[in-house]
Amino acid sequence: MLLSLPWLLPAAEPDPVLEKIRAAVMVWRHALPDFVCTQDSTVNHGNRGKGVRLSDSASYELRVVQGRESYFLKRSAGLDLEQLTPVDFPVMGNRGEFASALLLLFDAPSQTRFHRADRETVEGRRLRRYDFSVRQENSRWFVGPGAAFQPAYTGSFWADESDGKVYRLHMEAHRFPRRYAVQDAWLNVSFDTVRIQGEEYLMPVQSDVRTCRDLTDCAHAFMLFTDYRKFTATSQVEFQH
Repeated sequence: MLLSLPWLLPAAEPDPVLEKIRAAVMVWRHALPDFVCTQDSTVNHGNRGKGVRLSDSASYELRVVQGRESYFLKRSAGLDLEQLTPVDFPVMGNRGEFASALLLLFDAPSQTRFHRADRETVEGRRLRRYDFSVRQENSRWFVGPGAAFQPAYTGSFWADESDGKVYRLHMEAHRFPRRYAVQDAWLNVSFDTVRIQGEEYLMPVQSDVRTCRDLTDCAHAFMLFTDYRKFTATSQVEFQH
């Protein structure tokens, strides 16, 4: 089902709503400033139902500069750090695919197949749902230790038909190599309007990511994004005499 869904085919006629959404995503991509925000994360471990236990909570400063994400640990186990510590997440867990998940769907190399579905009410908004699939050979969603595998995936997004803005995204993948560290993964991202230096932008406000090795070994990360502000870097030039 992941690799080929026969009903997820490009429409024979252009879909004006989908083209409006595509255009809105491209405008968002180019208008997005370099920014920084706070990411508060809580990670649970356990099975897919009962037996879940809290294993980690932390706060990070998340910087997105020229579309690239970088993370700096601010607070861990309830204690503030004396200085920001760079963090490189080796697996999909605390990393929410913050700036890239939605953009990848509309990149030509992904060859995403879209299917227009029903209108649904999401958090008080009447939105149009689109389902999609991306084949494994076109995938650029990196999952697992060292971001070593790019699975085929399916999912849905919910967008406002009037302006093309996407307010929710869901992605999931289930086919991985046997004995690979991840056998099941999904990602949810919710978007809303935030202010960055007086300007309004549609940005992620919460996300959750789940990865499972098997039915009894899952990690589920919940992330909240707050305190958005424009990223500015300062440099000092020293003159030698």
